[in-house]
Amino acid sequence: MNIISIVDSHTSSASLICNGSVEVLVSEERFTRKKGQISYPKKSIDYCLKILGKRKLDQVLVNGKIAADPFTIRLARSNTFSVSDWINEQYEYQKPILIEKKKISSIKRKYFYKLQKKKKFPQTNYLNINTVNWTYDGSDYDRNLFRSIQIKTLKKHLKIDDNKIKFSEHHPSHSAYAYFASPFRKKKALVFTMDAVGEKINATISIVKNDKIREVFRTGNSNLGRLWKYITLLLSMKPDEHEYKVMGLAPYAHEKYSREVLNLFKKNFQITKGHNFINSSKIKDIYFSFQKILEPYRFDNIAGGLQLYTEEIVSNWVKYAIKKYKISRVVFSGGISMNIKLNKCLSEISSLKELYVAASGGDESLALGNYYNIYGNGKTKPLNNIYLGPEYNDDQIYSAIKKMKKKTYIVKKNLPLKKIAQYLSRGYIGARFSGKMEFGARALGNRSIVADPSKIEVLKKINTQIKNRDFWMPFTPSVLDFMVNKYVKNPKKIFSPHMTIAFDTTEKGKEHLKAAIHQYDLTARPQMLKRSFNPKYYDLIKEFHRLTGVGALLNTSFNLHGFPIVMSPSDALHVFNNSDLDMLIFDNYFILRNKKLI
Repeated sequence: MNIISIVDSHTSSASLICNGSVEVLVSEERFTRKKGQISYPKKSIDYCLKILGKRKLDQVLVNGKIAADPFTIRLARSNTFSVSDWINEQYEYQKPILIEKKKISSIKRKYFYKLQKKKKFPQTNYLNINTVNWTYDGSDYDRNLFRSIQIKTLKKHLKIDDNKIKFSEHHPSHSAYAYFASPFRKKKALVFTMDAVGEKINATISIVKNDKIREVFRTGNSNLGRLWKYITLLLSMKPDEHEYKVMGLAPYAHEKYSREVLNLFKKNFQITKGHNFINSSKIKDIYFSFQKILEPYRFDNIAGGLQLYTEEIVSNWVKYAIKKYKISRVVFSGGISMNIKLNKCLSEISSLKELYVAASGGDESLALGNYYNIYGNGKTKPLNNIYLGPEYNDDQIYSAIKKMKKKTYIVKKNLPLKKIAQYLSRGYIGARFSGKMEFGARALGNRSIVADPSKIEVLKKINTQIKNRDFWMPFTPSVLDFMVNKYVKNPKKIFSPHMTIAFDTTEKGKEHLKAAIHQYDLTARPQMLKRSFNPKYYDLIKEFHRLTGVGALLNTSFNLHGFPIVMSPSDALHVFNNSDLDMLIFDNYFILRNKKLI
């Protein structure tokens, strides 16, 4: 069967699976250049159709047994709202409903039409969605109407019958992705999922035996994901995007005050009891309640307390399940699985023997999770790599290079890896654009900015002259497989190829990776790289290792701050033109910024 699977929630995405083999997995934001794009992923689907070619499309899978609230789809907060918009929403929409207990439909309409006058709403790509008279009362009427619009859009776009469209439930899709994207085929495992919410559920536990997933617990009462969202906003950062910044800030907190904040969360929010999440007190909402509760505490200590709370809550939950079900092999997905410091904490649970956290476990991965959920009965093929996006040939790359306006650049062809490694060893910062684009939130070498991880001075240059990112945010290393144990402490030999787990560093790791670790807690979030995963990237790092003795490169996503990772050669050249990158590394073309660098 040839199947296209889509998700239209946060970071809308699509995948193409042909006869059990994943051929495409890509996010809409890469095509539209709008980070966190929420829409019908038309451009992603069109790319799937291009790769499908003349082969027949047999089925379409869509995430969500329960249709989404069209109010959320139309607002598309993740890719349209500023921090100010989010704050205004708390006062104009959330407060009247949650605290003042006003009628939902009247508040929704008033709020929606006010926003409609202020800004043009984003193109959702759904047929007639802007002409429907929605009730906006949260009723099944609106959801059912939106479902009919989804089906009409798919039928028109893909020329496919109703009976070839299937809908997959949110959390079972997270569970299926967690397990079937892991290397644990045919092995007994515990599967955990946790996020803000998905079809009224936000946490599940499942048992896998003989590649069959059986859910044993689910709840809609785990509000950890929503807590992260609104604490991020209270710290004046963007919800659904900057939670990772709060995580990066947490290690700078003072332990005493972080623990005070931790205890405030336990007293005023939730604790775990066995499987369950028990509300500690009856707060009416998160934003306004914690605005008052946390008022005496500084921003860094709030971040530190939230991280400690997350680690304690989730660790207790996982420990209980391991003990109850007597299974020590764990996989994890959902938005909370993106917290790499939490995953480090899970890896250190004494009763846990094996852990795998798949790439980019947020909603974008549901584009593949749908397929694994419906067909993941042991017949699907393993996900061998996530380099599943567009690639460009030399003619397309050279055509983009010829359009460059700045003539001071030096363009060379077929520069040896040894020479590129030499430039990196001299402290030059390069951007690598190679082969198929990787899927997910983390760049894994094919759309990456790279540098010598042993030179601390590259940190400031990348932060201030290229990425314009917050000073406290760490970079990460891509590490050759045979060097991993020399750089990180990993007694359980946990394999993390997609930068999803943090580890403490060894003394050699602190020396060789000094620019690619967290500058305060000295942890690393490595891409553990085998040559079979990405031969060209591996060979570049190996050449760098021969030259310097350092078996890793600093790796950060190839983008300007606030924009998605680059997809095309023109995207790459745009970043090069609008930053101080020293060099741009294509497979067969090499661009140096000026002659002074030769």
